[in-house]
Amino acid sequence: MSHPDPIDLTNLAQEKLGRKKTQRVLDHCRECPRCADQLLEAAREQPLTTERPVLGMWNWISIGLLVVSVLAVVAILWWVARSASRPPSPGIEQSQVGASRLPSPLDDRQRT
Repeated sequence: MSHPDPIDLTNLAQEKLGRKKTQRVLDHCRECPRCADQLLEAAREQPLTTERPVLGMWNWISIGLLVVSVLAVVAILWWVARSASRPPSPGIEQSQVGASRLPSPLDDRQRT
């Protein structure tokens, strides 16, 4: 089996190599200690990244939807709690009672 290019080893250490080529290089490095040592050396030479991760467009869309959802749930819970804590207005209660009361036959007997 041929040895991978040193450029491929460096790109693999920088995580800039494609999936298939990465697999081929790793398979070779499992069998070839010299190439494995070169890969480890290339990985050690890479600087540690201390910068914060960059959020992509879909990350921002997801965060926005999460914020909107949380605000909607808070607003609905606030509205339900506010409605439940208020006593019903007397005008509505009286109209409901009057509409649901039907004259009974006993009422006619008492009138006469």
